[in-house]
Amino acid sequence: AGHRVVTVSLQDIAVSPAGDRIYVSAQGPELFEFLRDGPDEPGILRTGQSGYTRALEFVPSGGLLSGHDTGQIILRHGPKIQAVGRQSGWIHCLRLGPGGLLASGGNDTRLKVWRTGPGRPVSLWESSGHWSAATEVTYRGDTVYSQSSRDGLRVWDRLSGREVVALDPDPPTLGKGVHFL
Repeated sequence: AGHRVVTVSLQDIAVSPAGDRIYVSAQGPELFEFLRDGPDEPGILRTGQSGYTRALEFVPSGGLLSGHDTGQIILRHGPKIQAVGRQSGWIHCLRLGPGGLLASGGNDTRLKVWRTGPGRPVSLWESSGHWSAATEVTYRGDTVYSQSSRDGLRVWDRLSGREVVALDPDPPTLGKGVHFL
């Protein structure tokens, strides 16, 4: 059986580590939850935020991180919802990386890298290399790659935050990206 088509503008998608749940964020604060072996109609989860949920990322323990246009980064673990970080603009992307690092990128043009673990995340470094919204981020080894909506790809050293290289497209027309881990 197939799932019902969600007929709104989708912002992001996250698949649980076990592959049994899929979360979709759309235009609004709600998340749509699809269960692999569940009903065709999605469940709807409230985020506790007033604006759009723009970015999703699962943590290894099964919790779900969400980034919002309020600048908040929220961790949902079962019924518990906790604010864990903030940027000064919309959060467009979230990505967990090696060593428990979390990267967030947003409308404030900054890429922020956080150390996660017990307690609240601690900001390790933040970039100022993009001239427009940071819309996608991913890791490979000791390197962080970030993409913006207009000024291309930036490559960063994961631990120091030093920009290694900037690759600017011509014409500048990048958007959200797709990647495989």
